[in-house]
Amino acid sequence: MFNPYIVGFVVGLVTVFVCLYFSLFQEVKNSKFIRKYLLLISIILISIALLLAIISPFFFTNFDIFDGEKVVKYGSVGDAIGGLMNPFIGIAAVIGTGLAFYAQYQANKQVQDQFKLQQFDNQFYEMLRLHKENVNEMEIWNEGNTKLISKGRTSFTIYKLEFEMFLRMLIESGEEFNDKNFAILYRLFFTGLYEELTNEIKNNIPKFYIRFNKSQPTCFDGFEIIHYTIDAEYAQFHKMYERLPNLGYIQFLGHYYRHLYQMVKFVVTKFTEGLLTYDISINYLKILRGQLSNDEQVMLFYNWIAGLHDRNIGFKWENDENQFFTEFLMIHNLPLGNLFEDDYIKKKIEYLRSIEVINRKGNLFEWD
Repeated sequence: MFNPYIVGFVVGLVTVFVCLYFSLFQEVKNSKFIRKYLLLISIILISIALLLAIISPFFFTNFDIFDGEKVVKYGSVGDAIGGLMNPFIGIAAVIGTGLAFYAQYQANKQVQDQFKLQQFDNQFYEMLRLHKENVNEMEIWNEGNTKLISKGRTSFTIYKLEFEMFLRMLIESGEEFNDKNFAILYRLFFTGLYEELTNEIKNNIPKFYIRFNKSQPTCFDGFEIIHYTIDAEYAQFHKMYERLPNLGYIQFLGHYYRHLYQMVKFVVTKFTEGLLTYDISINYLKILRGQLSNDEQVMLFYNWIAGLHDRNIGFKWENDENQFFTEFLMIHNLPLGNLFEDDYIKKKIEYLRSIEVINRKGNLFEWD
């Protein structure tokens, strides 16, 4: 027979456990207010249940509730109450025990996550220290290794200057400015001039090759560097043309980019694993990005463009698998006005802007 009192008790019991679950163990949107609200409901319902437990003997012995017959024997009342309530009390005990174990599990998980987060934090700052060492070890010498031209972060200004000089020579030669030619010139800058690359230049950008071979011993002689003023001492000692048959800048930049990539991937992996939220991972990467000068971010951008044709260079920075530029903002401070002035470069910027991302908030670039 349907009994509204039992139904009310069951509904109240379920409500209490649901409220306790969401208020104590579950993350809820706007949780600061809602969790307090649910906890208050639980306390009120529990208080009502305790009050009913106290007054139930008087209630059952003075009112007709079983087929209109007045129950006067306390033993019968106790048996009736016990028979009706024991299954629900047992269920409540099982649920309460389960919630207690779950609470302990959550507490242990939080301790483990905190330990993992501490390990991550220590490793991140150790990798950041190594990154700074990599930058400090950058060196550029003259062609006879008798004079130090640049050391540390300022070397990236020269890297940018020299690579963009190749891009200007490409435009002046009348050759096409495309992904393939960009990658060839980046390898020339990155690895130096070797036989295989020489043949590739002959086959793809022959006019540039002629201009390059007819250059003076220093590529700066008789060549106007737009937007830059070159120090006379620098022009005298730094003869890049004679240094190209060596290893280019790969001995420094190769290690630099590999470590920088692994550092970003390390943070992003912890985000995908759930250890870090997106905002926290961005804060860590913002610390890393704060160590990059404007010229470093420009060269990182060029490194990625070269990888669009040559997958062995910088392709992994931004592709279908990784979105380190567009989602995780590793070139957020890219000085747009300091990039090489050509429609080809502008199209790459617009391409990055067109990529859809899930978590990023705000614009891709600081200057937008």
